[in-house]
Amino acid sequence: MILTDALRPPWPGDPQAFAFKEWLHLNLFDFESGNVAVVNVSLHGAPLDPRSLAVGLAVVHVPEIGWVGGVETGPRAAAAIERAGIGLRSVALALDASGDVLGQARTLDGAVELRARAQPEARTLDVEIPVPFGSGWIAWRAVPRLHPRGAWTVLGKSVDEERSAAYHDHNWGRWRWGDDVGWEWGTFLTLRGPSFVFAVTTDRAHDLRGPTTFAMDLDGRRRMWSARVMRMEYGGLLPQVDRRLPGALAALHQDRAHPALPRTVSIDVDDGFDRLELLFEAESAIQLITADPSKRGYGFIHELAGRFWYRGIALGRSLEGEGLGIFEHVD
Repeated sequence: MILTDALRPPWPGDPQAFAFKEWLHLNLFDFESGNVAVVNVSLHGAPLDPRSLAVGLAVVHVPEIGWVGGVETGPRAAAAIERAGIGLRSVALALDASGDVLGQARTLDGAVELRARAQPEARTLDVEIPVPFGSGWIAWRAVPRLHPRGAWTVLGKSVDEERSAAYHDHNWGRWRWGDDVGWEWGTFLTLRGPSFVFAVTTDRAHDLRGPTTFAMDLDGRRRMWSARVMRMEYGGLLPQVDRRLPGALAALHQDRAHPALPRTVSIDVDDGFDRLELLFEAESAIQLITADPSKRGYGFIHELAGRFWYRGIALGRSLEGEGLGIFEHVD
């Protein structure tokens, strides 16, 4: 993180303000229990449009139990919006001037309680040049690894902060949910070893692919590879989506109750210097349905939680190990 990061609202007179989207995102990984958390706050629509929405999400995948937590949706005017933070009743995220990410959540079902400060342990990954995306564009920046400190409780059990790690990103742009767009993104973390980030924009069918980012961070060093030296493949199918949120929107889209989502994702790179194999195996998926406030249209965000394994040679070192990951498939 750098000290100048903040929300990126539309400037007065922006002709694309109606398509404004922005969100702050935090993933938390508990390596002792295997729990993986998705905490997110987002804004959808022009700031002065009464139809604009604010959405907060705090869900955790608990192995052998499933997804707990929930989503809160309301008018943008009801959210607490600061220069670098978005707060709703049940969940809030903010970017501190020190570069830390502050998170707070207390879901209505009582399953998830969080009050944490995550300190960056890797350099920011910047993709701030707008990338064409549907009717508009998207840009983002990420911190591949952070150390979360504070209280994080899932189903009444506290997480050992020394056995956890975090990932953060900040995204903004102009597009409409329902455009011919999608993306694939993943973050894969180990407790003490490397962290990996993968991201690519796509069309809704995931046939056309835009600029690809695949990066590894290890002990303060970074290695990045282009799509030219990388092969990504899906394997198998998850049998079902274990949960769909919000329930009211899910009821309107029964045709999307059984999406085709991969059981495994493999990423292999070989540029003549480094060779790396990464295999992610999903255990469970949750579907998040988002509606566009300015025109009828919907997006379907699928979060797949599981474990990953890696091996190879990179940054002059032989690498092998495993960790926790989450892969996001959007259409």
